Amino acid sequence: MTIYEHIVQTEELLKQYPDIDLVIMLIGINDFQKRLTLKDKHKPTEIDQKTYSRAFDRMPDFNPHLPFYKKTELWSSLSKLKYLFIEVKHEQDTEGKNLSVWRENRRSASKILNELPDLTVALDEYEKALRRIINITKQHNVRLVFITQPVIWYKDMPKELEDLCWFGGVGNYQNEKGKEYFSIEVLEKGMRLYNARLRKICKEKNIFLVDLEDKLPKDTTVYYDDCHYNENGSRIVAELISAEVEKILK
Repeated sequence: MTIYEHIVQTEELLKQYPDIDLVIMLIGINDFQKRLTLKDKHKPTEIDQKTYSRAFDRMPDFNPHLPFYKKTELWSSLSKLKYLFIEVKHEQDTEGKNLSVWRENRRSASKILNELPDLTVALDEYEKALRRIINITKQHNVRLVFITQPVIWYKDMPKELEDLCWFGGVGNYQNEKGKEYFSIEVLEKGMRLYNARLRKICKEKNIFLVDLEDKLPKDTTVYYDDCHYNENGSRIVAELISAEVEKILK
């Protein structure tokens, strides 16, 4: 999910669950990766029907993009009935087959790109979206915690670690071979720009930030790919976040 799915979730779930008093978000990498798929182009993001579909397993009744007949009580009741017979699966890939394909796609890249595209407009849009989330939580009197995105990437990382990576492709790189990919060094540089923008906004708006960017070992004690944690990594991250969040709860 990108920050736009998180906008929808924040806006709608805080309305539905007024007892929520703290929102924690680890954000940025999917916005960065989505921008890289476009290479030298830029396409503004709009919140639409697809945003809601990605944000929720079950399409919410409050989706403003639903056609009129899907907003009726009858349609709502029938839609809820189907979930009694349909199992919603949350596992992305229980056997790791997708990871193997995506890693191989990166290894067989048609070209490695060593220049970061101009992220100015994308970063400005990201900042605007951050401010929107901040405003939503303030309207609901809910505390907000942002987390910078840590990654395994670093310059001249060993091949055994680079072979675990699959991010950074152009176009439909997860499903098609032979795509161009950005170098690990470029990926690290771009992620730092997104994290820096998040820090800037948090400082300006006095939002609590858990800065994980350089707090984790960049190896397999934490990660199993570019940015996702293994069990030990999840435990480390949970402890770091918990320790920081405790400070604002006192």
